[in-house]
Amino acid sequence: EEERTKAMAENRRQIGDLEGALQIMNEARVALQEERDNLQEEIELEHSKPRVESTDRSSMEGVDVLYLKNVVIKFLEEQATTAGMALLPVIATLLQFTPEEFKRTQTAMELLKPPATASGAGGWGSSFGL
Repeated sequence: EEERTKAMAENRRQIGDLEGALQIMNEARVALQEERDNLQEEIELEHSKPRVESTDRSSMEGVDVLYLKNVVIKFLEEQATTAGMALLPVIATLLQFTPEEFKRTQTAMELLKPPATASGAGGWGSSFGL
């Protein structure tokens, strides 16, 4: 009988230890679930932000995309005119061209310019003194 009592006491102690461990594990589980929920909210918030690719030089933060879109559309409509060439510095500023990128674009556009008229007017170079 005494041996049985000792065994039951040992079993009760083990049950108490296991219940304590179970409580600690449940608390850890709840904390991990809360952390998971917070991380999921952060991910959803990050995915809901508009995507703007940044360059190594700087970010595009602050660029009015609607304004940029309208400038590009006007530029494409007017690219064979002096007005189109005049938009190149605006686009270069908005897109943060390096001086090399600006020069490459300007050179490419010069190749597309229409032939000069009989009066000598026209072409993009004339508006920049080229």
